[in-house]
Amino acid sequence: MGFIVNDVSNKDFIVKLLFAACLCSSSLAYSVELKMEPAVNVQGLYNDNLRMAPESETQESTSGYSLQPIVNISAEEYRLWDLAFGAKFKVTRYQDVDNLDTNNAFMKLRGSRKTERSSWTLSSSFERNTNFDTDFDTETQDAHLLLDDTTVRKTATLSPSVSWQISEASMMSFALTTTDISYDDSDYVSYTYNSAQFSSYWQLSIQHQLGFTVSYSEYDNEDKSYSYDQT
Repeated sequence: MGFIVNDVSNKDFIVKLLFAACLCSSSLAYSVELKMEPAVNVQGLYNDNLRMAPESETQESTSGYSLQPIVNISAEEYRLWDLAFGAKFKVTRYQDVDNLDTNNAFMKLRGSRKTERSSWTLSSSFERNTNFDTDFDTETQDAHLLLDDTTVRKTATLSPSVSWQISEASMMSFALTTTDISYDDSDYVSYTYNSAQFSSYWQLSIQHQLGFTVSYSEYDNEDKSYSYDQT
């Protein structure tokens, strides 16, 4: 059985059929969405007793500013992949006081890829943070000088993971995480922390499922004075 091309009604039917096929094919093709969100925060700072000195001693005051640019970028293709990047920097400056100036930063990156039965994810981050020493300096006569020492801590983290949908009722996943922490010009000891985890479960019924999780972690510092493994 075939269509008669010269028949007007059959021509209309063919046109409608082709139009419906185009709609179905276009609904399966997802476009990529891209977002960008930049921002800048500016703050004025003032401190009337910088060194936290008692009233019997000279109290030092200062003023300054804080500049914080922020940017978040993300891209996504529905049900296929996504990618996100975020960065935040903070610069702080004080007048006539050098050891209070800080340059802090935080960055993160995350991406994932999905297939019919699997999902792959990679996450990473980096942070640079300046902390002021809250302990009294016992080597000087002015024990109230709490802001003499600063500690710059850098933290880098990388975490890949994958999950598989073995069947409609079973799934397993595997994840790794490594974290490296270091200090600049400080008595603190740099160290690394690594962990791994494997999980699997089976859906026995609507209300019941069976599964297990196995994990491993290790800690090592720079001078090897202390380390441990845990399972």
